[in-house]
Amino acid sequence: MSLGPLLLDDVNLSAKAQIDMMREVINHWRAEMGADVWSQVTVVVEGPHQPREDNLKMAFFRHALGDRAPTHLVYAENVYDRASALKLVGTIEADRSLSIITFNDPLRMQRDLLGDAASAYLPQVFGKPDATLP
Repeated sequence: MSLGPLLLDDVNLSAKAQIDMMREVINHWRAEMGADVWSQVTVVVEGPHQPREDNLKMAFFRHALGDRAPTHLVYAENVYDRASALKLVGTIEADRSLSIITFNDPLRMQRDLLGDAASAYLPQVFGKPDATLP
């Protein structure tokens, strides 16, 4: 018998337990702080480099914050102390202000500045979107 399916059963139970616990805690906090404060909350999820995309806490807060997640949810890669997390949030807020003033898009500075132009030009260089160098 393969160990993989048994391990994945445990993983599923662990994810459900962590999500249920986080939901209980966050709902308690939300009730204490009220809707006005909750609408201003920025969540910082601290963690290592690789799991940012599928990180359970990121997924949880994307759902919890809903439409506000793009501007109120931050993955703090390799940041594990409050001062560094606050510095990161300050930098992001400064970038958003610049982004609104310059591009009328609060999230524009969260992408590579040259990324949109590169995405438009690269298909011309390689002939099609998935082409590679010869």
